[in-house]
This record gives sequence, C-alpha cells and structure tokens, in this order.
Amino acid sequence: MNTENNQVTQLEIQLMKRLRESYPEQTHALNNEQLLIQVQNGIAASETIKITGEDDIFRFMTLPYVLSPAQQNSPLIKGVAIRILDNFEWSGKKRLNFIYKHLVNRSPSSDEIALSQLLILR
Repeated sequence: MNTENNQVTQLEIQLMKRLRESYPEQTHALNNEQLLIQVQNGIAASETIKITGEDDIFRFMTLPYVLSPAQQNSPLIKGVAIRILDNFEWSGKKRLNFIYKHLVNRSPSSDEIALSQLLILR
C-alpha cells in the first residue's frame, strides 16, 4: 500500500521479492504489509541520501541484515558508516562499495566492544 496512491510500485515489488529470496531468515516473520512498509521506508531513506538504482537501494536497505549486532553497536563502525553515507561528493554506488568492502566484513575490536558496553551502561 503505497501511501501516495495506494498502489505498490514495481520497484517495491522487486525489492520485496529480493529481500525474501536473499534474507529468508530475517524476513520470514514479516507479513507482506510489514515488509512493504520496510521497503517504502528504505526507498525514502535512500532518496534522502542520494542513493538511486534498484541494486544500490537494495544494498543500502540490507545493511541491517549484513552488519552483525556487534558491528551495529560499534561507535567506530557506526561513525564511519554515517560519515561515508553523508559524503555526497561520492556516488551512492561508491559509498556503498566502501561500506561493504571496509565495514561489513570487519569485526569490531575488543576495545570497541568494551566502549560500546560502557556507552550502553550510561
């Protein structure tokens, strides 16, 4: 249910299908309406930071799926990701390539984990 005209777009359908196929464990508990809302929010967020094209929107939307909880809680990884995503001098593709190459496969150090736990306790 697209909020503007109550019709689901082809892009939304494609992204929903790709999410279900690529991330079945993460999407199995979502019904179609919940997944559609997630897709619509992802598209809107990607537009805000000038990420375009189905493949790049998909890669942006799946960051929560490919980053571990430890990575998502790492102040260093989170800070670098935000700075890269906010760097509009780079194309959306280049920003996502950087994040996938340098952050997705990087485990936070024990110091980063300890720092995140301290920040959570505050």
